[in-house]
Formats: sequence, C-alpha cells, structure tokens
Amino acid sequence: MAIHGGDPVRRGEIDLKPALAPREMELVSKVIESRRVSSIDGPMTPDFEEKFSSYIGTEHGVTTNSGTSALHVAMAAAGLGPGDEVILPAYTYIASATSILHCNAVPVFADILPGTLCIDPADLERRITDRTRAVMPVHLFGHPAEMDEVLEIANEHDLVVVEDCAQAHAAEYRGRRVGSIGDLGCFSFQRSKNMTGGEGGIVLTDDGEMADACRRMRQQGRVYGSGRPVYDRFSIGYNFRMTEMQAAMLLAQLESIEEFTATRIRNGERLDEELSRFEWITTPTTRPHARNVYHVYAIRVDVERLGMGRDGLVEALVAEGIPARPGYDWPLHRHPVFAELIGFGGKRCPYECRYYRGKVQYGDGSHPVTDRVVSDTVWIASGWMVHNLNDRDIDDIARAFEKIDAHAKGCSRGA
Repeated sequence: MAIHGGDPVRRGEIDLKPALAPREMELVSKVIESRRVSSIDGPMTPDFEEKFSSYIGTEHGVTTNSGTSALHVAMAAAGLGPGDEVILPAYTYIASATSILHCNAVPVFADILPGTLCIDPADLERRITDRTRAVMPVHLFGHPAEMDEVLEIANEHDLVVVEDCAQAHAAEYRGRRVGSIGDLGCFSFQRSKNMTGGEGGIVLTDDGEMADACRRMRQQGRVYGSGRPVYDRFSIGYNFRMTEMQAAMLLAQLESIEEFTATRIRNGERLDEELSRFEWITTPTTRPHARNVYHVYAIRVDVERLGMGRDGLVEALVAEGIPARPGYDWPLHRHPVFAELIGFGGKRCPYECRYYRGKVQYGDGSHPVTDRVVSDTVWIASGWMVHNLNDRDIDDIARAFEKIDAHAKGCSRGA
C-alpha cells in the first residue's frame, strides 16, 4: 500500500471545487454593471426568493447571508426563547444546535436511525417534555428524515417543525421536496452545498405571518418596502441579508439544479455498486419513498471484519490519493459546547436561566446509535465532490478499496 511506501492508486487530485453553472458570470456581471449590489434595492434577491420557493413548493422564501443565519431566523420567527426546548438529532453539524442557543433556548438531542442516520422518531417522542416547543429534523447527507412520523408526533404535541435542509437541496420525501413539509424549511448555500453562492441561506414557509417575522428578524426588525421610515423599528432583529451577487449566482445554479442532482445520484449509485462488494462496508441507505441527493457519500466500516481501525483506513485512503475523512468529530451530546454547558457571557445561560425549569444531561449514554456512527463512519466524498466525480475517479476510489481489502486479507492470513 502507498502508506507503506508503494505507488498510490491516484496521483492527480480529485476535483474538490464547487461546480459552477453556465450563466453565473453573466448574472453576476449584471449586478456589478447595475451598481445595485444590495438586496435592499436589487432585483436578483427577490427573484431568487420567488423562484427557489416555487421550485421547492412553498409560498414564501426569505433569504439570509448563511444557512446558520437561516436556522437562527427560523427559530426566532417561531417564537423560541428562554425556557424552551428544541429536539434535534445528536449527529449533525453544530450550527443546527447553536441556532437554538442563539435564541436562548435549550437543545435536546435525540438518537438517530442506523440506516439513514436521520433523527429516530421514537427517540424524539421519548424526549418531549412540557418545555418542548419545536423539533428540527435534519435531512442528513442528502437523505430525507422520516417526516410522516415526525409530523404526527409534532401535531400531537403542538410543536413547530423546522426542517434543516442544508445538505438536501432537491431531495424528496414521498414526492414532496424537503423544505416544504414542515412549518419552516432552512437551506444553506455555503461553498460545499449542492447549490452554492459561496455563502447564503433561505427560510421557506407557507405561513405568511411566519414569513413576515423572518423578514423582520433578517433586517433589524423592519420589513423593507413597508412604507415606514427607515429608523422606525418595532422588534429586535439582525442584519442577515443576502447580497445581490450571491443571489445572482444562485439564480444561475437553480437553472442547473436538476442536471447537477442527476449527476450526484448517478455517482452516488455507482459508488454504492462498487463499494457494496466489500463485506466490511455498509453503503448509504436510500429508502424506497425517498430521493437521496448524496450531499456526502458516507460509509460505515466494520473494523473487526476489515482488521484495521477506522482512522487507519482513512490514512490509507488518503495515501492512495483518495480524499477521505472520519466525518463529524463529535456527537453533539458529547461536544464540549454542550457537555460543558457553555453559554453566553460565562453565565451558563440558557441552561441556568431563571425561565428554564428543566435540567438537560448531555453525554449520558442514551444515544447508542449516534456513538457508534461517530466511531465507524468514513466520508469518501462530500459537498461538490460527489457532483464532480467522473468514471475515472470512481474507478480509482474502487481500486483503492480493493487494494486495502487485499492487504487486510493478506495480513489476516499471515496472522
């Protein structure tokens, strides 16, 4: 193997850069030529809001400067605040949870399903208390969460459902695009996402009052175009506006999203076919009622069958020229931000806020699936890499696994 001084399978780099759409330069140039670069008075942002919300299947879209901001705005627009709890999966990016903290509410982590790695509805229901106000299903790695079960539980307990769709542009659940199923849907357009403006985000909803609340939260408490004076504010808000250049890039990306998505699915399914040959690999699950858009190609590794540790496998793949990483370093219930109850101003707020009557216990061993997934998952392709793969890339990935598999079996026979 290359890690032991042999020749690597791959010497040239696999393309890790974002894919660009044909009209991006044209639309960005229009913004620069117009000198209307702000969404306050530019036409690109409202145009993108209308077209993206229509594509997903909602009445309203409110853009933001990032996906994290979109989650923050959605939480605030839903009225989340001190004393409230929000349930979300323990295996996701930290921004899902910190958006809750930014509203001075408390995140409560549920375990995940071993197949899709999305929130386990049964564990979600077990964690509901009289302080629970919302649930945030995350459509992880491009596969939808089990939304029928989530909605049934949420309706029974009168909970707001905020979909985190940061990794799932164009994914579908029973024929509906994610982001249109809950009360609010949030997307990210950061550089690694299935659609990118470099940065950016959007909140989608069918609720007009929620949409207006999002607009106020996005821009310092005021809705532009309301006819009121600029300094006439009636609520607390933030400056989370998208720029016109981001919107221009995203309009161009939206024109190509189905083509991009078809390529991602083709590449993901080809990787499934190649890697499912190895008995120590579990390839990504795709449920029959779901459209998996393969944001990240994540495999689970049986290290006992392989005869090599997960981190050793990652090191071996990288030596062969294959980009690989362990994935999320921490399950959120064990992440220091939560395990140590780090809050605002060193005062352990919101956990010790006088409005909060509960007591969360993070890292208590009640997330067994998440703990296993963190220890046995390897990301082979993430972000735009799934889209950028060509047949030669996939062949090289398969050959690297064949080489490692043969080495591991040889070592086993030698032992």
